[in-house]
Amino acid sequence: MSSPTLIPRTTRIIDSIITKYKEFFVVYQKAFHETDPRIAEIFSSSSYVPEFSSFVKVDQKVVSYGGIRKKSLRIFNLSEKVPFIFGIVTLPEERKKGYASENLKALLNKTYHANYNIIMIASNPHDEHLIRFYEKFGFNKFSYQKRIPFENLFKKGFDIRLGCMDDCEEICKIFNKYIENYKLSLERDLEFTRNKVREVLADDYGKLFFLSKNNENYGYFLYRKGEIDESLILLEGEPNEDLAIIENTFTTKGFKDVFEGLLNSKYAECTVSAAECTPESDAFTLFRIINPMNFMKKYINYIYFDDTETFNKNIIVEDPLIKDCSFNINKNGKDIKVSEKLDSDAITIKITISDLTKKILNNFLNNNTEERFTIKNKFFCCESW
Repeated sequence: MSSPTLIPRTTRIIDSIITKYKEFFVVYQKAFHETDPRIAEIFSSSSYVPEFSSFVKVDQKVVSYGGIRKKSLRIFNLSEKVPFIFGIVTLPEERKKGYASENLKALLNKTYHANYNIIMIASNPHDEHLIRFYEKFGFNKFSYQKRIPFENLFKKGFDIRLGCMDDCEEICKIFNKYIENYKLSLERDLEFTRNKVREVLADDYGKLFFLSKNNENYGYFLYRKGEIDESLILLEGEPNEDLAIIENTFTTKGFKDVFEGLLNSKYAECTVSAAECTPESDAFTLFRIINPMNFMKKYINYIYFDDTETFNKNIIVEDPLIKDCSFNINKNGKDIKVSEKLDSDAITIKITISDLTKKILNNFLNNNTEERFTIKNKFFCCESW
């Protein structure tokens, strides 16, 4: 009797995930050209929320798909769980038939009924049509990532070290140090970081590098497909190392191919303000409020208003994609209250969900009362996945 053939565990996981989500894989891979191992990592990740997935079938075939991952934002001193749309994709031959709109409406309503307050999505900055499409659904740009020369990562006297899965706690440490002065920023816990690194390393050429100076790590970058997938450094103001020394360091350490990939891709990214962003080339994340009443109650004390201002307003928020809502804001000097009950003596103001989102984001930036948050004019969200 012959012995059974043992299938490596990684292969079993990939096979089982692909079997479970086979129809989604077809749509997703045609759009993003990812490898089976990487997509298997995405769909098996604890951050992926299959119950929020939406899809359109035509003749029993999935032709359009929308997927969500769980993320977390820190808004001033409060934490906010956020659904992040990491892909709304339609088969090329089925586009321009309204399927993406159906998926996006479904995702907005699913997350609203699951009691989330906000939702995020990333967009290709070069696709103006797609950006306008998302804006029609109430999304607003809120976090800008500017392309910078990759040399900016490598400071005078730097060294590099190849990282692995065991280094995820060190990534969290650098990440949390970097974001601590932002009013609104992405949050990362160890589990999320492990998912991120595992997905990058699933590719044959995926690598994690740490950057150090005087034996202390000052940053890291994730490298995949010849490009920097993500990078953070704590020494942004320090002078860069000479390109020849950067090349020699990578070559000496046995990573000449990585240096050549960096040389070809040319760019890393850093967070900038809206004023510093070049819309034609720089990336950004889009943000939408989906439950205005709950959001206002939670964050009213962080929304900037003049301390001397006094008003009593009924706010009617128009949101045809989910549902309209209304609430009252009563402000008397520094005292401010939000109520679901409208006041017959108040002024009534109507506002679209898009304009409300934009106004709140601007008022967050204008709130300079919290001394801890020294970065005044930008938010931080570095991921598009």
